[in-house]
Amino acid sequence: MWLDEHDSHGIIWAVESGGKLIASARLCIHTSINDMPDPECFNGFANDIKLPVASLTRLVVHPDFRRQGLAALLDSTRIAHAQAVGCKSIVSATHVSSRIRQLESAGFKNFGEEPGGRVGDQSTFVFIKYF
Repeated sequence: MWLDEHDSHGIIWAVESGGKLIASARLCIHTSINDMPDPECFNGFANDIKLPVASLTRLVVHPDFRRQGLAALLDSTRIAHAQAVGCKSIVSATHVSSRIRQLESAGFKNFGEEPGGRVGDQSTFVFIKYF
C-alpha cells in the first residue's frame, strides 16, 4: 500500500467493473504551492500557478482497461470538481507521452520542463489549466 500525507485530504475517484477496481485518480486542493504533492516539481512555476490550486495525482488504469477513455473520464470529473469548488488553476506533471497528449486535449498548457525533473532519459513537464 502506498500512502502519503495528501491521502487524508485528497478526493479519490474510483472506477469498478464486475466488482473489481479498474481505475482511480486523486485530486488535492491547496492554498499554497508548498503544500502540494511534490512541490519541488513546481519550482520555477510559482508565478504561473493561481491559488487556490488543484493538483491531479495518482491516475492509474488497469492495463486490461486502458484506451477506453477512463483516464479522460477521471480527468474531466476532477477538473469539473476543482472548478466547482473555486480553484483558480489546476496542475499536473508527467513524463509519459500519452499522458502529455491527454492533458493537452483537456485544455492544459505545457509550461515546460520541470527543473531537475527527469525519469530515466525522459523530461518531466508541468501542465497548468486556468479557470
